[in-house]
Amino acid sequence: MTTNPQTIIRPSPKISFLNAREIWRYRELLYMLAARDIDLCVVEDALPDKHAEAVRLRRALSPLRIPVDVVVHSARAVQEWGEVSGTLINNILREGKGLYEKQ
Repeated sequence: MTTNPQTIIRPSPKISFLNAREIWRYRELLYMLAARDIDLCVVEDALPDKHAEAVRLRRALSPLRIPVDVVVHSARAVQEWGEVSGTLINNILREGKGLYEKQ
């Protein structure tokens, strides 16, 4: 019978303090992790390829250099799924803020 070696990991008994130099060195990473992103839902009447449209919109927004999540839906999908509880579209309609609506 062979025995399996064990590795035991224990916390360091020392208290570690924040190093101001390290914080300054990685400040951009910390900012990115702390910054909120923008969730953008675009509804279009005619939408032959929603993936391609989402990629196009992400590329158009990339010069802003802010984190943006883009979701694209057809007007038909919004009508079909907007009232269905638990769906992303329903959540967007209930909690999202409208920025622009075509008249």
